[in-house]
Amino acid sequence: MITCRPEDLAVVGEAGDDRLAAQVSVAIALGPSLVHELTLSDGTEMRVSEMRGPNTRAGTSGEQLFVRIDTSRCHVFPAPGRLTSLSLNPTSNLRCIT
Repeated sequence: MITCRPEDLAVVGEAGDDRLAAQVSVAIALGPSLVHELTLSDGTEMRVSEMRGPNTRAGTSGEQLFVRIDTSRCHVFPAPGRLTSLSLNPTSNLRCIT
């Protein structure tokens, strides 16, 4: 299992090797933050929280955007009942396997 905090993700408009395609469910402004509710192509739901600024992109419902994950901030845990050794290389490309 890999986990990361919403603030370690970024929503961007361009595809790339280190990005996952996601469809916007809703983007909500909460004080100085913009919270995106997104769905990946495999149905996984995720929430991304960003500080609002002049370059912050607030997608519209149904729009396809891309999620960039700061892999240096992720935490890896073994699956329940399994002893596994995993590591993430922060400079490697991110892949979503469905």
